[in-house]
Amino acid sequence: MSRWDWSLPTAASIAFPREHYSAFVERNRAGLRDPSVLIAEPNDVMQSSYVVLDEAARFLDSSSGGKVPTESILDVGVERAAAQLLRGAGGGHDKAAYYARGGDFYLGADSKDDGSKAPPDVEEVEIKFAVPAHLRAACCALGSPAETLFTDTYFDCLDAFTLTTRDMWLRQRDATIELKMPSSARRGVDAAHEAESGGELRVDLYTEATSWPSIAASLKGVGVSLPPSFPVAASPSGAVAPWLALSGLLPFATIRTSRSRFALTVRGHRVHVDLDAVCFEGGREAVRGQAAKYAVGEVELLEAAGGKGARAALAEVLNELRILTPAQGAPHVRGKVLEFLHRFDRVHWRALGASGLLTAKLGPGADID
Repeated sequence: MSRWDWSLPTAASIAFPREHYSAFVERNRAGLRDPSVLIAEPNDVMQSSYVVLDEAARFLDSSSGGKVPTESILDVGVERAAAQLLRGAGGGHDKAAYYARGGDFYLGADSKDDGSKAPPDVEEVEIKFAVPAHLRAACCALGSPAETLFTDTYFDCLDAFTLTTRDMWLRQRDATIELKMPSSARRGVDAAHEAESGGELRVDLYTEATSWPSIAASLKGVGVSLPPSFPVAASPSGAVAPWLALSGLLPFATIRTSRSRFALTVRGHRVHVDLDAVCFEGGREAVRGQAAKYAVGEVELLEAAGGKGARAALAEVLNELRILTPAQGAPHVRGKVLEFLHRFDRVHWRALGASGLLTAKLGPGADID
């Protein structure tokens, strides 16, 4: 039995709404000479992105919304306690979230003046699906979800749709700027899959960049002009939209998402299963009422077991969770941005159809008119 027997307090009774926090941040940022010195980290940014020890030297797992302690490293050692953390119901620690908030901070010989280092780009392998009625209960039987709420605003050059017709998705997620673009490995994986199974399982393979130098380099690579005043050595401070507008990148969609994330191991494969309730809030045309709501699910593969390829591993996960694929009669599902454009911006939607993107993502029968 551990010699530590200390209870953990909770702040639930004094928690306040996210919009109050955001308003507080903006009021204080407005009065600063250099707004970049204020780093906003709401709960959904901090959750799972820190590795925290309490006064008893126990790791605290916040991935499911609380703070679940491991055994003390003084009793069982660091490796065993860390293993307990990573087996947490919500995944214990989210490495991608750590890099996304700029957590790779150190004072090494090759560091920048502020001690920070650009986070590496993250490879993502994922598939979207219509959420069946049984799925939430099935996932809850395997682990507790981490609940988050976030708002994404997407940007493109709206005269030519330079980014989105290339399957590049530039967004501001709360205080973070991110760029999702096709993975460099995509073509080889697709070709291998086509030869193996006829291409019925359409998987998204993306690289996600969260460091501004990487994003700026990718924008330059597709001909987006960056004016001399554009920041390339660090993330833009304050509001992002004015900086992007200097390069002709304007917002075309704002989407609020309430996400239940399950960090699961299914048939040996480590995955995130996300169940998203979406509210479309803004764009170039009016968005209102029930038509502004949408639900979609996603499985993201973190680690495949047994040397299996990404598609084979995802197929096993979908089968185990009884999620139907198009090959089993289910329709190809539009992600939330594509659904937004399909409903509210047909000009943009048709441009994606003319580029061939909709057929590549949704199949030959996709509505592109």
